[in-house]
Amino acid sequence: MIQTDGVSISVIKYNQEPAKSGPTLHIYKLTTEKLQNTTGKCMFIDPVRRDMLYCMREIFNKAKNEDYLYRYTSNQRAKNTKARRFKKLRQDTKLESVKECEIYLSKYPASTVDAAKFSEYLKARSEVKAQHNHTILPFRKMKLSSVINKKQSDTRLAKTLQEKFGKDSVLVMGSWSAANTKFHEPIRGKGIRRMLKKHRFLVYLIDEHKTSSLCPKCKYGKLETSLKVSNSRPIRRAERPVVECHRLLRCTNQKDLAAALYFEEIMISHRQAFGRPLRFKRQTLKRSSSTSNSNSQHKHFRSTPPDDGHTSS
Repeated sequence: MIQTDGVSISVIKYNQEPAKSGPTLHIYKLTTEKLQNTTGKCMFIDPVRRDMLYCMREIFNKAKNEDYLYRYTSNQRAKNTKARRFKKLRQDTKLESVKECEIYLSKYPASTVDAAKFSEYLKARSEVKAQHNHTILPFRKMKLSSVINKKQSDTRLAKTLQEKFGKDSVLVMGSWSAANTKFHEPIRGKGIRRMLKKHRFLVYLIDEHKTSSLCPKCKYGKLETSLKVSNSRPIRRAERPVVECHRLLRCTNQKDLAAALYFEEIMISHRQAFGRPLRFKRQTLKRSSSTSNSNSQHKHFRSTPPDDGHTSS
């Protein structure tokens, strides 16, 4: 199949590769033999907002942290793809008529589920005059350049990981995901896993529950803040004059590093057939027999998924 937008042309072929097919498996679904085969090859990755990938090689050594750690930040990706430059260029070269249409359409919600409000949006959308002229060509060229830069950035990232950690590395990524936040880049979860699989990486998922909130030194202690400052909001100073600063921690370990260290501990526990450690398991609420029997007559509750292959007794 051939697709074109008037500037570029794409030849699309269907080729289902074995590495790309199927969902990414969690480590608790792997057999003991497969878990043992990953010994010494794992690279634990904690995906967050600022550091899109915080990577740590198995058997971490603090004396040689430069060889065992790798950070891929959202700022680094924005520079490689020139996303901010293209965004500013599109905003500066946008026609006034297009800006007026955008302001007019912003008054009507497009993502509403109310039929009456959505019909009003469709009426407003039909009233807007289509903006098609010779000025659309530069935007199509910028779109083509941005797509090429993204592919080159992904290829450069995969090559860097192969050179730093080896081509036979097994990537164990956290399954954390969250909705988009204003003024922040969106989190690449499923997309970056698909990209890494395309470059012949073996990718597995791991549950991140409580891995970023516990201290690796004292095991059961929490990563708590230490600095207390005056409240920056004048309205709430009467109720809370002093608040905790969430940027400083009592523990010297960074939260991303603590999560990666706990990924390694959970992986070792699974290899030894002990399952997930108790302090990282999710707490499930038990219902009384009388309440559960009465509710079962009216509603059917969905059972919670097993916690890394272990259900609560």
